[in-house]
Amino acid sequence: MDPKIKARWLAHVTTAANWYVNTQCREDNLWGPVHNLADDGRFIYEVFKGSNWSRGSGVWGQALAIMDLIDVGARTKNSKYTSAGLEGARYLKSLQCLDARMPECLGAMWEHIPLDTTSLVRDGCTGCYGFNYLYAHTGEADYLERAQLFCDWLMKYGAKKEHCWPYLVFDFTRRKGHSFIGADPGQNKDSGTEGVDGDWQAGGGLVLYYTGLQSGKEKYLEEGLRPMLDKLVQIYDEHGANPSKAGWHGKTPLTLGNDDFAFITLTAGFRRWRDERYLDHLKKRIQAHLGWMASDGSYPNFGATFVCSIEHLEYLRLANEFGFSDHVDAVKAALELSAAYGLTQQERNLNDKFFYGGLYGQTSYGIERDRIHHRST
Repeated sequence: MDPKIKARWLAHVTTAANWYVNTQCREDNLWGPVHNLADDGRFIYEVFKGSNWSRGSGVWGQALAIMDLIDVGARTKNSKYTSAGLEGARYLKSLQCLDARMPECLGAMWEHIPLDTTSLVRDGCTGCYGFNYLYAHTGEADYLERAQLFCDWLMKYGAKKEHCWPYLVFDFTRRKGHSFIGADPGQNKDSGTEGVDGDWQAGGGLVLYYTGLQSGKEKYLEEGLRPMLDKLVQIYDEHGANPSKAGWHGKTPLTLGNDDFAFITLTAGFRRWRDERYLDHLKKRIQAHLGWMASDGSYPNFGATFVCSIEHLEYLRLANEFGFSDHVDAVKAALELSAAYGLTQQERNLNDKFFYGGLYGQTSYGIERDRIHHRST
């Protein structure tokens, strides 16, 4: 890429990072007239045009914003991004249960606020990525300790015993995990509709990979990640060639577009064990991605244009690292097209800090522009 194109990418990145900084709840940047808020350091999840209805980030959004900002700070050498990321870490830490009186909950992550009664387990895994990233950035032992507490909880209480497969939901009131959609928290028995085990849940396995490498404890890799990947391979073996089995999380075995980083978990597994089954499915998943992409570079489903692009970057790294060329040229072309399309999703006109710099989201192919959303930003 020529210098002007690279400057354009960077300008959009820093403008998005400014959206996080400008909308972060801090004592000097409150969301309202009330001081001493428990939201201190929290980021915005979404804000709607027209009504200005908005809400703060939950555990997964908070973690990704932290990682985004610290990364941008490192690349640009601008400390304001790093500071905002570290400020956000304080709120992320408040979302982890450290109450030793509830051993079944110790290490788990509340979904939105510390008063929540449930956790969406896959979301909690992304929250823990934040701890892994913060430990890598700061070297502070507290972050690694928190990551290990989460992984210990995940393997014992947050996942099914077979394949260490994450539950859809963990109910803090019952101190029990389940996979029922629409279940009422605190009920004595399971209710709602049982969700379908899908590839997206394996995206949570990255937390076992990172924590295993950082701690040097093989149990997270051998007893947690590896059986999870065995089940992911089974899902792809059974359903991977059937596009009718692709839909949204909890409803189908395959995810259309945004697989919640299951693809990247599989690349991590291949790096660790060199299992050719993993590489075979990575190449097949890339073909599926390219088949889903519209001619303008956009993808169906929430945030998929950006998730697929992140996964394409990882695929190119893997191809370079292990010396294979399958689909590389097609992925490069798709990545450039999707990245250019992504620029069109950023709000750069409205002079309102809750909108300017954020990206529109929560819509297939980026068609609707009714809300600025963290998932795409």
